[in-house]
Amino acid sequence: MNKLKKHGIYYDSRIKLLLILLTSALAFALGGGLTGLLLFGVVSLFALLSGLWKTSIKFAIVYIVLLMLAQVLPIHLSSVITFFLLRILTIALALNILFQTTEISELIAALQASHIPQVIVIPVAIILRFLPSLKQDVLYIKQGMKTRGVGLSFWRIISHPAQTYEGFLIPILMRLLMTATELSASAETRGISYPCEKTHYILVDFRLRDSILLIGMEDYLEAVLVLQKQKGYARCVDVSEFLGVTKPSVSRAVKELSKKKCLLKKDDGTLSLTEQGQSIAKQIYEKHRFFTKQLIKAGVPCDIAEADACRLEHVISETSFARLKEAATQEQK
Repeated sequence: MNKLKKHGIYYDSRIKLLLILLTSALAFALGGGLTGLLLFGVVSLFALLSGLWKTSIKFAIVYIVLLMLAQVLPIHLSSVITFFLLRILTIALALNILFQTTEISELIAALQASHIPQVIVIPVAIILRFLPSLKQDVLYIKQGMKTRGVGLSFWRIISHPAQTYEGFLIPILMRLLMTATELSASAETRGISYPCEKTHYILVDFRLRDSILLIGMEDYLEAVLVLQKQKGYARCVDVSEFLGVTKPSVSRAVKELSKKKCLLKKDDGTLSLTEQGQSIAKQIYEKHRFFTKQLIKAGVPCDIAEADACRLEHVISETSFARLKEAATQEQK
């Protein structure tokens, strides 16, 4: 993690962790073939946006080569490629995005900001600092073996397994034990387990674009506006039922929207839109009603019209929407 790629779009570390979790789950939950290729494409897009052009191209070349080999090799080999190697390659690309674009301290700060328990944060901190140290130890041991005229090659391991065991495995095991102890002591010395609020050199900020990537925040603002019109008030539980999402998701969204000065949560638990939030919500709600009405008018079933209107309201530009409204007004005349 020393040489980080900083030329692409910056994403919050929690978005990268979520990408890894979703990729790992979907890679084995989805079928192979086209769906697997689509998942790899989505992860590659994240890599490109993060500025990892070379990494993305390398992984894409390997993926294409393996995909072509799967078409010509015997069924037992092609199955291994399709159901294992291609999926592992997709997950590996997601991991590369995290490791090549994120400082260790930034990742730890993000985990602590997400209120992840210390029993998870501390092992993660030690493991992430352990891997670079392990890489250096392996390099030094190999150089030491080479100096003594004992190279570490595949044929050397096969022909002289005892010598390899003595010259490489024993030293690396001793170094692993010592490094783990040193890193644990270092983390404790820095007060990683001390029960107080931590400060970080790198500030972790869950930005608006991260919110949009995670979930459409505009939907929450629109939901609050609609509920206020229908019931006269809106609470987190009402928004949860209205959007069909979990209460923790609503709580996180409310917290982020409060930071963006779009939403206020009162002492009685009700939600109130700020001037900025109300402006955004009214614009989205107007688009939603317009598209729903026009689609139903065109003969689209109500449930499909509602669902399609939810998609259209977020992607259309203000200029295009204004022209569509003008055209609809003129048509009514």
